[in-house]
Amino acid sequence: MNNLALLLDKNIIRLHTIAPNEMSRYNPAQALDRYVLAATERNHRVLLVRPFGATAGQDVLASNGEFLSQLQSELNQDGLQLGAASKLPVFPVSRIVMFLIGLAVISGGLLLLSKLGSRRMVLPLGAVAVVLWAALLFLVPDLARKLMALVAVLVFPAFAVLTFVSKEKASLPKAIARLLAMSACSLIGALLMVGLLADAGFMLKLDQFAGVKLAHLLPLGLVVAYFAYQGTVGQGWREKIVNLWHKPLTLGYAAVIGALLLVVAVYLMRTGNEGMVVSQWELQFRSLLDNLLGVRPRTKEFLLGYPAMLALLYFGYRHNWFLPLVVLGTIGQISMVNTFAHLHTPLMTYKWGRFLLASLPLKKL
Repeated sequence: MNNLALLLDKNIIRLHTIAPNEMSRYNPAQALDRYVLAATERNHRVLLVRPFGATAGQDVLASNGEFLSQLQSELNQDGLQLGAASKLPVFPVSRIVMFLIGLAVISGGLLLLSKLGSRRMVLPLGAVAVVLWAALLFLVPDLARKLMALVAVLVFPAFAVLTFVSKEKASLPKAIARLLAMSACSLIGALLMVGLLADAGFMLKLDQFAGVKLAHLLPLGLVVAYFAYQGTVGQGWREKIVNLWHKPLTLGYAAVIGALLLVVAVYLMRTGNEGMVVSQWELQFRSLLDNLLGVRPRTKEFLLGYPAMLALLYFGYRHNWFLPLVVLGTIGQISMVNTFAHLHTPLMTYKWGRFLLASLPLKKL
């Protein structure tokens, strides 16, 4: 199907439906939420609506007609209208623009390297990175763009956390300001990633962002290793590593490490399109949030990541017992950035309330 779409010069539109074998899992309210989400946030321009079966004492034709009316009303409220489906416009790709965006990503990587203490290696590694980026962009542009997009989402969340988390305690207003600044810094990586992959092929899901698991795991591992090293007693890196290696593993430490590993395992399994099955109560909770807030914020961000990071910024990273806050807080930043890897949603139609708890009107397509 993807090859056919490419042979048609991407002159296609996306269709969404609920598979016949899945219809039994959905009631009309849940199906309505799914169809609206597909149209408003996932850029599907055709909805194939399958009818619901008969229930006791209910007119099948009338109930399905009412469902279609509700669906049209919901779409109209979100700025979408029924009519001829519109296709995506042509997205010209400039290698010069791609090269400049890649330079911004390389700059972020060099800042992260400097933050980690390898300042002597910044200039030589920067020069090598620029040459390699230019060569890859000329020889294999598609692979080069996807590789640099992955680097962008690896670098900026880690750099943001390392930059704004300190050992000193901060007042609540200052902690909130730091969290906002940290999130803005992380979102630079998302903006650069979207710029590198701004192409109809990605927005139509003929191609997609590569390295989802790595994008969630590597920044987290880097940040945790950095703070574990900073919180270890010793003079110089050799002494710190030796002290950390010989530190007795108490039952308390083992329990905390086990809990964190479980959190990270669930976190990784929930990433991507083939993650863990979402439970019925979670679907209901998501629907409740959407109805209360007007948007559906990501649970691991606003219930876990942001509160944990705010607490970490408020208390400061005093010792390694604060590592659980580092893990949860960093997950929030990484998840926020990787939300934008779903490139089927144009930035102009994003519900920014996912991050700010306030939505903007969707552009009529």
